[in-house]
This record gives sequence, structure tokens and C-alpha cells, in this order.
Amino acid sequence: THEAISLALNIPHHSVNMKVARCGGGYGLKLTKINLPSVACSLAAYLLRQPVRMVTTIEETMEATGKRCDIYAQYEASVNQVGQIQSMTVNLYEDKGSSNNDPVIGGFTLPAIPNIYDSSTWKVSGYNVRTNKASSAWARAPGTLEGIAITEHIMEHIAKEVNLDPTTVRLNNTEPGKYPIADMINQVKTKADYNNRLAAVNTFNSKNAWKKRGISVLPMRFPLPYFGNYNAMVSVYRNDATVALVHGGIEIGQGLNTKAVQACAKELVIPLKYISVKPSNNLTAPNNAFTGATVTSESVVLGVIKACTVLNQRLQPVRDKLTNPTWEEVITQAYADNVDLNASAMMSPLDNVSEYSVFGVAVTEVEIDVLTGEHKVCS
Repeated sequence: THEAISLALNIPHHSVNMKVARCGGGYGLKLTKINLPSVACSLAAYLLRQPVRMVTTIEETMEATGKRCDIYAQYEASVNQVGQIQSMTVNLYEDKGSSNNDPVIGGFTLPAIPNIYDSSTWKVSGYNVRTNKASSAWARAPGTLEGIAITEHIMEHIAKEVNLDPTTVRLNNTEPGKYPIADMINQVKTKADYNNRLAAVNTFNSKNAWKKRGISVLPMRFPLPYFGNYNAMVSVYRNDATVALVHGGIEIGQGLNTKAVQACAKELVIPLKYISVKPSNNLTAPNNAFTGATVTSESVVLGVIKACTVLNQRLQPVRDKLTNPTWEEVITQAYADNVDLNASAMMSPLDNVSEYSVFGVAVTEVEIDVLTGEHKVCS
């Protein structure tokens, strides 16, 4: 947004002052489409030389931003008697609309297709398709949701063809020991009383002609790569030893600020009430990556930890010459000793961090009216 405003107004980046407090929940779309109202407001304010505020209706927002891109998949699979895929070809076509905004096929959908399965015999290709419809936009788990949904649809199709339980087919296509999915599925099935509910679903379907129920066990793997830089700055005030921190992430309901405060309190060994989070700004975090992809929280937390480590190193000589000092006594003495009580740090992918995956399993029961298409999630 900072860069978009600078380019649109044709002014230097250092002439744009940005401050973002916590805002409402929402993911994906806010990464890029926030530039539309931001640039419009900035341009109007720049030309009129007065503050400008823009409020759009949900209908106007949808017209301007579009929605999650449609996807069409063609697949052909060869399987054995237990539903294990011997070879498979998948071609994906994603509708980008009239302009190539928020690309997902290469960076999100294709990596999501394997999900938890052994994809060594799969050939997957993806294509962006330009159409005369509104351009698409990132939504929560952009591309990843579509990729996983397609693969799980294929697993259901295979299960029907070989007349086996879909969960069995799914497990037959995993690489033993690679992921913890088998144990997770067993735990969730037990906790959700899956077998008894499956029997109840079959009974319901046998007694009802126009309403049908289904129950499924779906596994998920969400890979978490690290990208971009995230700054953090921690300041300690001399009079009451309270702490203010600011970071390069944006709190949008994911608990980012809470996590940052908890990390700061743990590192400095002080109560949570001593710490306040200030709005993010482009002075203390000038070149930070966007808030998204689920890694911003831990990236910011690592930046906070690094900044607190710097402070602790500066404060250690002060602690050493005092006897069992309180936090307030340490800060009072540090100020008297001209110790810098402000520390900044930056998390980057060059730090000692390793990419990892998040796994999940869900049991879902649904009901559909086969005449009207009305459907509901039972549990």
C-alpha cells in the first residue's frame, strides 16, 4: 500500500506516512485489494489538501475486487484394486477474469494438489485462463483450498469406483510414516463417533427419497514457507519501566498483537500489563512483507524476541551490579547509566528457521435436498 500510494501520487516513498492500527478480521483479499480505496483516498486528499475518508458497501467492494477464482479440473487416473493411484494426469484451468490480478495457480494451487498423498506418479499442469468476467481476488487460503478440494474429490471418485470406504482409499495413497495423518484420522474418527454416525447416515438415506445425508473424513496439509522481512522495535520507559512495542505485521483478528506481547513478556520476564502494542507504521517497519500466509505472527514474534535479546544484553551489566533488583530498579539504574532502552530487530528467512507443514483432519456431516439443492451442515 505504501508503494502503491507513492507511485500513484508520483511522490517519494519518504513523503508517505502510514499508520495502521488493528482492523477487522479478514484474510487474502486485504493483501492487495486494500490498495484500491487507499490510493483513491490518498489521491483525493493530495489534490484537495484535506482529509478524505472512503466507506464502500459490500456490493461495491465485490464489484471492485471480484471473488475467489473459479477452477476447472480434468483428470485421468489408473488405480489398483485397493484404490492406490498407479498413474494420474491432472490439468487445472483457473479463471483469472479480465485481468491477471492475484495469481494463484503456480504459487498456491499446484503445491497444494499433493496434499498428504504420495504424488510421485502424478503429472499435474496448471493454466491461467483470461475471460470476459470480473477479475478474481485472493480469498482465505487462495488456491490452496481449490487444490486440496480437487484432490479430495478425486479420492472420493476412486473410492466409489473400487467400492471402498473413502478413508481407506486416502490412507492407501499416503506414503507410510511421512506424515502423522493416519494417527490423526484414527483419533478424530473415535472422537467424532464416526462409525456409528456412518451407520446412522446409511439408515437415514435408506428411509428418505428426497433428502440425503453424507459424512466424510477429510485430511489437510498446509505448508508454511517463510518469506520477507518483519521488523520489531521495543522501547522501555524510564519513569515506570513500562514497555511499548511496534512491529511490521497487521493485527486482523489472528491474535498477532497478543502473541507479540506474550513473547516480549517472557523474554523480559515482566507481567503482560507492563506492555502495550503501538500501531504499525512505515517508519519502524519500512520494507516489511505483507500480513498473510499464516506465518506473519511467528515472524513478528521472532523479531520481538531478537529485539528483547538485544535489550537483555544491554541490561545484564546493570543487573550484575545490583542485588536481586526488581524490573523497575533495573530500568532506573540503566537510565542513570545511559543505557539505550530502545532496540530494533528484523526477522528474515535468513534466520535459523525451517519451513514446516500444519496438518488437520475434519469429520463433516451434511444433508441435501435432492429436489431443490438446499443443503446444510449437520455437524
